[in-house]
Amino acid sequence: MKKIIVFLILIALAILLAITIGISQKPKSINQNGWQTFTSKELGFSITYPKEWIPHEETSNVSFEAKKNKGDPFAPYVRITKNLSGPDFDAVSAFNKIYDAKPNTKIENPNQGDIVIDATVTKVENLQVDGAKAAKILEESNIPGPFYAQRIYILKDNIVWVISSVAPTSEELDANSNSFSKALSSFKFLTN
Repeated sequence: MKKIIVFLILIALAILLAITIGISQKPKSINQNGWQTFTSKELGFSITYPKEWIPHEETSNVSFEAKKNKGDPFAPYVRITKNLSGPDFDAVSAFNKIYDAKPNTKIENPNQGDIVIDATVTKVENLQVDGAKAAKILEESNIPGPFYAQRIYILKDNIVWVISSVAPTSEELDANSNSFSKALSSFKFLTN
């Protein structure tokens, strides 16, 4: 009888252990629409994204790559970059120029440093992202490219963030627009 009780206790402990391991190995949270939540404590943000997007985390940015269409030079992607300032580039001043520009006007290419990009950049609107002031632009480039982008420049605590949706064709950029908008509306800065 004692052997049976010990055996049943061991089985119960094994089941409890298996349940505990299963719970701790669940993927990042998934909502009812199949979207996942990505959180970067290092960069200080969270965002939800479609399960079809594949996240790639680097030192100063995170990219979410969509499915590549046959014949396209690259897959559409969304990239979140923190703090574009550098020794030869003042990101806060560049942000203020974008923010102060009138909607539907062509603006100087806000890309930093000595990157040579032949692009047409149009200011779309000012908005807020998680309480921070932001500006949306559309970019169409031939070099390197062609590529098309929606970029949201955000100023938070004197740091400029850029959330970009980039695609090889304007049609793909438009096709990803709803997912990009939904992901953008979920973007949250983490508090310390």
